[in-house]
Amino acid sequence: MSRETDNLGYLAIAHAAAGHEAEAQVLLEELLTLGGPPFTVAGIFARLGDIDAAFDWLERAVDANQGPLADLLVTPGIDALRSDPRWPALLLRAGFSEELIARAGSRS
Repeated sequence: MSRETDNLGYLAIAHAAAGHEAEAQVLLEELLTLGGPPFTVAGIFARLGDIDAAFDWLERAVDANQGPLADLLVTPGIDALRSDPRWPALLLRAGFSEELIARAGSRS
């Protein structure tokens, strides 16, 4: 990840978290044009409420082994994904054990 895509990603996440959806969307489009990292793009989509796109980009992150995949259980801003039926399968693909997934699911 380059410094430019890092900064765009962080700024887009901040705008989305603050409810500035239009600003976040503009930054997201720029990040996509620059080939932004899948984990970051997924987080932005999740914060914007586009759950399907967020899962698509998390799948890409898992496939590329990119991003802080170990943080999937605790990363703020993706809580809406954790109740989705696709979540446990994604965690399995990311390398989490079934036992850990079950324990994490019982805390949701």
